[in-house]
Amino acid sequence: MNDHFFISYSRVDGTDFALRLADELVAGQPPYRVWVDQREMRRSRQDWDDQLTEAIQTCDGLVFVMTVDSTRVGSGCKDEWVWALKYKKPVLPLLVARDAQLPFRLGSRQFVDFTVEFERGLAQLRRDLLWLGTPDGQLRELQVRLAE
Repeated sequence: MNDHFFISYSRVDGTDFALRLADELVAGQPPYRVWVDQREMRRSRQDWDDQLTEAIQTCDGLVFVMTVDSTRVGSGCKDEWVWALKYKKPVLPLLVARDAQLPFRLGSRQFVDFTVEFERGLAQLRRDLLWLGTPDGQLRELQVRLAE
């Protein structure tokens, strides 16, 4: 595997959550390296979309923050999780807004519910990230990919 988890979120209604999540994942035990556009995008000759693509190609998985805007038709987040699927990366949906809908193509995945309590959702996400690194987690992810 590589060395970071890409956090996909909408800047319209998911920024505060995404940045808090990133801080908690980096600071917690075990610490996880994350890639959040607002912190990792470089001002360079490389286009922003090339940077996003590279970050998705090299990630261990994509954490998809599901809000109303990130799940709407035409959301830029869809491009990100579709690229993750293309590159055979695990996609971990996080339900942040009760009225957000799990996208059809992600329907076979279990989401982590953050709508009740942030700490409870974070604990579940940490368990899921740990499990992804195990042989059982890797086998399950291969089975999901084959089913798609």
